[in-house]
Amino acid sequence: VAIDGSIDVWNRSLAQLTGFDREEVLGRPLIEDFVPPLRRKEVEGILSRAYAGVQACEIGVPLSTSDGRTVCIVLSTVARTRPSGEVFGVLAVGHEPSQQADSGSSGADCAADNLARLLDTASAPIFGIDCA
Repeated sequence: VAIDGSIDVWNRSLAQLTGFDREEVLGRPLIEDFVPPLRRKEVEGILSRAYAGVQACEIGVPLSTSDGRTVCIVLSTVARTRPSGEVFGVLAVGHEPSQQADSGSSGADCAADNLARLLDTASAPIFGIDCA
C-alpha cells in the first residue's frame, strides 16, 4: 500500500481470494474501496502505525470481494522504506485463517512460512524482521 493509501501491489493470491484482478485494483484506495465501512477506522490505524514504523503481526483484516462478500486475511505489516529511510508504503504478508486451521500449524508458523517464501524468492535484498 502506497503512502497515499492506494494499492500498488496485488498478487495472484489476492486476486483469487477477492475476485478482483490486479489491473482492477492498482491505484485504487485500499480502505475506501475494499474495507467494509465498519472496519475502516481499525484498518486505517493498522496502516498508520505501519507508516510510522510500528510492525503488526497476525492482524485480521477484512476485504470486500467482487461478488459482495467479505473475506478475512490475517496480515503482518512492515513499513516499506527507501535506502534513505523515507517510508513510501506498507508491505503486508498474509494468509487466510482457514489455511492456518487446515494445515494444523500455528499462526506464527504460517507467518514464518510466508516470510521465508518471500525471502527465498525476492529479487531485492531483504532484512529479517522480528515482530516479538
